[in-house]
Amino acid sequence: MSTLLSPALIDSMAQAFLDGGRTLQSNLQTVAQSLLGSLLLLQMSWFGVQALLESMVGDNLGEVLARLLRLILLYGLVAWFLAAYDLVFYQAIYGGCTALVQAVAGANGEQQSFATAWNVVFDLMLSVWNTMEATPANVLAGSSPLSWSFYATLAQMAVTLVILFGTLCGFLRCLFIVALVHVLGAALVGLALALGPFFIPWLLWGATRSLFEGWLRFLFTASFYRVVAVTLLQLAKPVFIQLQQVVSSGGDPTQATSPLDLVLSAMMLLLLTTVLGDLIGRIPQLSAALLGHGRIDVGTVGNFTRAADNGLRRLTGTDHRYRPWSRHED
Repeated sequence: MSTLLSPALIDSMAQAFLDGGRTLQSNLQTVAQSLLGSLLLLQMSWFGVQALLESMVGDNLGEVLARLLRLILLYGLVAWFLAAYDLVFYQAIYGGCTALVQAVAGANGEQQSFATAWNVVFDLMLSVWNTMEATPANVLAGSSPLSWSFYATLAQMAVTLVILFGTLCGFLRCLFIVALVHVLGAALVGLALALGPFFIPWLLWGATRSLFEGWLRFLFTASFYRVVAVTLLQLAKPVFIQLQQVVSSGGDPTQATSPLDLVLSAMMLLLLTTVLGDLIGRIPQLSAALLGHGRIDVGTVGNFTRAADNGLRRLTGTDHRYRPWSRHED
C-alpha cells in the first residue's frame, strides 16, 4: 500500500512523459531547420521581387530594405531559439515554474515539490482517519446506556463520523486529482516541448505568428499546473489543520468542545474539502486565466455566490431582471 500511495512513483511517471517529449524534440530539430530554411527562402524571394519593383518605380525602396533588415534580425532570433531550445523553453520556462513551486512549498527538506503537495493531503487524510478511529472509544468510554445523554452522544457521534467519512472521501478525491494534475501537466509540457521545433519557425511570418504564440501559451499553461495545485494546497493547509484540531479534541472527553462545535467543525471541514477538490479540478482554467488566456469558472463557489447574490437582490428589491416595461411620457 505504501508503494502504491507513493509520490515517488507518480513523480517518476510524470518525469517519463517529460523526458519522452524532450527526446521527440531532438528528433524534430532537423525538420524545424528545413522548415525554417524553406520559409526564409520564400520570404527572401518575395523581398527580391519587391525590391526589383520598387527600384524600377523608385518610391518605397527604403521601406522594403528596412523590412528586409527586420526579417534578418527576426531570423537570427528564430535560429537562436532553435539552437538554444532546451535552455530557453525547458530550463528557463519549465525550470522557472519548478523553482516557483519549490518556493511556494517552502524549505521542508523535500527534493520534489510534488511530494510536499502530496504529503499535505495525505497527512490530513490520515489525521481524519485517526480521529474517526479513536472517536467511538473516547466518547463512549464510561457512559451508561440507561441515560438519555448516552443516546444523544451516540447520535452526535454517528453524525460526526458520517461527515468525517465524507471528508475522508473528499481528501481521497483531492489526492487523486493532485496526482493526475502532476502527471497530466508533465505530459502536456512534454507534448509542447516535442512539438516546439515545428511551431518556432512560423514566428518568421506575421500571418502565421499566432501559431507560435498559441504554442507558447500552451507551454506556459501546462507548466503552471503544479504551481496552481501546490499554491491551493498550501493556502488551505492552515485552515484544515485548525478545523481538524477542533474535531480531534471533540473525541477526547477531557476537552471542553461542545457537541454542536464538533458537528459544525466537521461540516465546515467537509465543505472546505469539497471546495478545494472543486478548485483543484479546475486547475487548467485557473492556469490559463493567470496567463490572461481564459476566464475563471470556480464551479461550486461561483454557483453559490450567484445564488446568494440573486437572493439578496430579491430581498432588497433591487432585482430588475423581470421588471416589466414601463411607459414613459414625452
